[in-house]
Amino acid sequence: MTETRDFSQLPDDIKEYISTLQNDNKRYVDEVQALQTQLNNITAVVDFADSTKIAEIADLKQRHQQELATINILMEETIRDRIGDARGKYDNELNNLRRKYEVLQQENYELKSKVMDEKDSVIATISRSLRDKLTSNQSTLAQENENLEEDMRKAQESTLMLKSVIIPLEAEINQLKSQLKDAKDKIVELETLPREVKISFPSNEQDNQELSKDAPSDEQQSTTNDATSSLSSYELAIVRLNAYCSKLKDQIQEVTMKLNESQTAEKHASDERDKYIQIYARTHDRFLAFEKKQLEQMRRLLTILTYDQLKVLTESCTSQSQQSDNSSSALATANDNAELDAARHHKTEADWDELLLQISQVMDLSQKFCDKCSQQRDENNKLLLLNTQKQEENVKLLFDLSLAKAEHEKEQQIRLQLEKQLSETNTISEQLSILKTKADKNDVDFRDMKSHYDNLFAEQVNNIKKLVKERELLHLYIQRLEAENTSLAAITNDNETAKLLTYSSQAPTTFEDAWGLIVKLREEIIQQLKIKEKLKNDIQQLQYNHKADIREREQIEHLLNRDLNAAKDEIIVLQSLQTEYERVMSLKKDLEKQLDERANELKTTKAVANSFTNQLKEKLEQITSAKAHLDEENAALRVQIQKLKVDLENNELVQHDFVKLSQSLQVELEEIRNSEHQLRWQPEEDYSECQRCHSQFSVTWRKHHCRHCGKVLCKDCTNKTIYTGPNNRSSRVCDVCYTLLVKDSQPYFHSSVPDI
Repeated sequence: MTETRDFSQLPDDIKEYISTLQNDNKRYVDEVQALQTQLNNITAVVDFADSTKIAEIADLKQRHQQELATINILMEETIRDRIGDARGKYDNELNNLRRKYEVLQQENYELKSKVMDEKDSVIATISRSLRDKLTSNQSTLAQENENLEEDMRKAQESTLMLKSVIIPLEAEINQLKSQLKDAKDKIVELETLPREVKISFPSNEQDNQELSKDAPSDEQQSTTNDATSSLSSYELAIVRLNAYCSKLKDQIQEVTMKLNESQTAEKHASDERDKYIQIYARTHDRFLAFEKKQLEQMRRLLTILTYDQLKVLTESCTSQSQQSDNSSSALATANDNAELDAARHHKTEADWDELLLQISQVMDLSQKFCDKCSQQRDENNKLLLLNTQKQEENVKLLFDLSLAKAEHEKEQQIRLQLEKQLSETNTISEQLSILKTKADKNDVDFRDMKSHYDNLFAEQVNNIKKLVKERELLHLYIQRLEAENTSLAAITNDNETAKLLTYSSQAPTTFEDAWGLIVKLREEIIQQLKIKEKLKNDIQQLQYNHKADIREREQIEHLLNRDLNAAKDEIIVLQSLQTEYERVMSLKKDLEKQLDERANELKTTKAVANSFTNQLKEKLEQITSAKAHLDEENAALRVQIQKLKVDLENNELVQHDFVKLSQSLQVELEEIRNSEHQLRWQPEEDYSECQRCHSQFSVTWRKHHCRHCGKVLCKDCTNKTIYTGPNNRSSRVCDVCYTLLVKDSQPYFHSSVPDI
């Protein structure tokens, strides 16, 4: 808390001066706060924009990775060869760029070595000259003046030499910066070229035939091209980041080298300045001693001279030196008139002329010495300005170094992310190659299955045709056998009837003939039964074979139907995979377009952010310069205010004011004591905090009433106790009521009065 002072007893001009100083200080503080808030708002906006863009890009990358993980693409075996060719091309281009960059670095190093050699030679000459100056011994005042002139001349020559060296060095450094910028632009252009380069397919007819044999479809070629382009783009991004990181490292090294050079130059300049200051102090002391000696000699001479001689001497001195002080000489003459009149020494005319000549020489010498001192002071001011400029350059270089380090850290993070993405793409490519091999294997299996199915179907058709023909032949054979059977039965019946007729006509006459006829007929019957049984077995065998053929044909038809359904299912799955592949490829193209758009937006936002940062840097520099100016002014104002405070602070006035304040407070206290004699009890439910210290009430921190004013307070605020009533009952009261009720107590505000 700032202490408030009573400036009522000060003069009006001092009051106005103090008020103007306070107003200016407040205005400067408000301006600084406004600029700081504006800077914070701008930085917050830039950070928010960067965070949103980075979040969107991360989301897109995550989505892209998720979509890539779900892709089931059939890739070719020629991907790695083409990637190797593309890598070879890009490596050759990068090697060329690196060689160019090394040549530029070599040129830069040679120029820097030249600059350092020139600086070292200049510093050596300056240090040698200063050492010679410091070791030189000045015997007389004339020699000192000559050495001082020589030192000043050499210092001017050294400053001119430094300027003549520094100006072409700055021009060379700017030229090198422009060359490095051109090289950087060329590198960026050459790095952006590989994105536009398409992977060339083999042009020979044999290679085309081999590719047409190996490649299953045009869609697979497009997928391989997309995969190679994505892999090459990631690898190129990593190579580009490596180049940019190396370039940033080189820039950081250059900045650190420049910073070291500037620090060494600043150190040399500060050493030179200190040496010049020491020389100036030494010459100034000698000049003061010489002036004292001359003053003593002049006083001694003035004691000897008469009034008329002194008058002539003063006229000659004023004609030779216009910068002499007339008032001091008049005072000196007025003080020494009595001594001059009293001491009347008689000198010759030659002594008088010699004395005047010596005095004129002394005055000329003092005038020259004053001029030299003023020149030396100007040179010291110039050296101080150079020192401040070097310090500002060092601050700028440190700021650039911090920015370069921050950019280097950001690029390293981006590089790690891209390496992670590259590893993920490599895993995806491996998965894709595995899926491609599986798909090729499935394709071969499907073709084999299809050919086996076609062969089996043709074989079964041929078998069915054969079975149909055999069935027809068997049916004809059965019909023929049935016809033969009927014919044989008819023949046998005819034979039997004929035999019966013949038997009746040719009946055996004897028993032997009849027995022989019976045996013969029995044999014929047995033979007929055997033939009948054989024909029956043949018919059953043919029927069994026919049923077996029917069952086998049904089984073959069932197997064929099952294989046909499986083939149809596989065809449906392949069609769904093809549609899914087409959908994923379209989605991939859309994601790549969105990624390019987001990258362009990121570039624009980076450009805008860079412009914002540049503007903020300029504003920050302006603010820092204004702040430094304000700090200087504030320091001067503080010194002046401190002086005024030291002059104005008077303990007696403060005590007098405090007595007046205590008297007025006592009067007010008596008025309050006379006015307030009634209790005003406040309900506890209306208050949740102490009305004096504003502490929250709780179960452990209970509410208490002041028994006089009735306010709801805490335990600490009602720690005073008074004894009232006929029984002298103790009652808890607050500090204010205690001072009201107990007249000999100290005021409640006694401990809170600020110490003045």
